[in-house]
Amino acid sequence: MNYQGDLSSVYTLAHELAHSMHRYFATENQPYTDSKYDVIVAETVSKVNELLLTDYLLNLEEFSDIRHRIIDNELEGIRGTFYVQSMFADFQEQIYDRVEEEGGITSQEADRMYAELKYKYYDGVQENQYTGKGWMAVHHFYLDFYVFKYATGISAAKKIVEQIKTGEEGRERYINFLKAGGSKYPIEALRDVGADLENPELFEKIVERYKDFQQEYKDEVQQG
Repeated sequence: MNYQGDLSSVYTLAHELAHSMHRYFATENQPYTDSKYDVIVAETVSKVNELLLTDYLLNLEEFSDIRHRIIDNELEGIRGTFYVQSMFADFQEQIYDRVEEEGGITSQEADRMYAELKYKYYDGVQENQYTGKGWMAVHHFYLDFYVFKYATGISAAKKIVEQIKTGEEGRERYINFLKAGGSKYPIEALRDVGADLENPELFEKIVERYKDFQQEYKDEVQQG
């Protein structure tokens, strides 16, 4: 990576180190056929590192001069990983449903569907000629169903971070999760580490984190 010594680079490093750590534990503890894991699991691990980094930095008094940037980075991270990717998944599902029902779709129809979702997910979006064309630049739309895995990943990561902070037992469960690699279905592996994707509360927690950081940002700004 092109490390620049800034906050973004630190988060990128934490993100990629999580993937390296995951790969290491998986290959060391599983046969080749079970060492490869699904993207849902991989993106969960990377977000665990990012959430841990945020909490760590905010607890350092000497970093108080950049607290606004850290909080802003967290808000943007949740927005981009949870809310935006959920909108992307919504769009992709609609596209597939439309193709299955009618056998095809034009770019103009895709533009309209995407624009309608922008109005739904973003309050106050102003309509212009480019509103519905953002989907064209999202290469993940050409990778089957991929985008939703970011939203599930950050939601599961929030729960796992809570587990890690409970003490040695929580950390041990997480290490075992990394060691499992692809030996279990993702939903089972995540449930073993306390992140049940079938429980709506998992997703409500990441929304709560977003709201908490919004309030903290407002408080920080008001205090000067």
